[in-house]
Amino acid sequence: MKKRIIIIIYICFLVFQASWGQSQLVSDLTNAVGDIAGSFLDNPYNHSNTNIVHDKTVRLKGILDELYRQVPREAQQDYYAILNMQKLQRCLEHITAGILERSPASVSASDMEEFNSLFYSFGWKKEIIKYTEDIVLYEYSKDAFKMVLAENTRPKKKDGDYNSVSYQCYEWSPRQKKHSAFMGRVLFGGNYQFVLCRDNVVKYRKITKVTSKRGSSF
Repeated sequence: MKKRIIIIIYICFLVFQASWGQSQLVSDLTNAVGDIAGSFLDNPYNHSNTNIVHDKTVRLKGILDELYRQVPREAQQDYYAILNMQKLQRCLEHITAGILERSPASVSASDMEEFNSLFYSFGWKKEIIKYTEDIVLYEYSKDAFKMVLAENTRPKKKDGDYNSVSYQCYEWSPRQKKHSAFMGRVLFGGNYQFVLCRDNVVKYRKITKVTSKRGSSF
């Protein structure tokens, strides 16, 4: 219950022009979102639980999108609560999909930066492990769980090359005695992207080096 309250506070935090009288439907949905997000944030190491959370998060998107289309703009408390829940949903879907190897392309850095406050509330740690001119790799951890997210620090761009950056992650090969690339991705500017994780099913690969180049070719 305490952890759900933390998420509810987060959802409502940016409702800076709210009016009184939030609808019961939105209030109930806020509680449901708190339960879903809290289930993952409190127990990310359990792969089966992550699968359940992901399925619920995907279904949640359709509900939130429909509510967003229907809510009148003058119902400001409902409107901003739905916007904040959509941000949380996008981040949670991206992360859980990545753990389950069904990852969407990326998630907005502005959404992710707001979501970061929830990690800290649930006792997660975050640190920079590698970086280049345009790419930063963050390792998030809670208890035995770890995951790495990449951020393209170039600003968002709506056309052209989208400020895209291609990057490669390497691990140390004792046999070859060199850093060996095991992953290559393209990430648009102003976005985060799931890279890898460790839970009770997925094994962790330690990144020892990262390289990047502007554009979408390696």
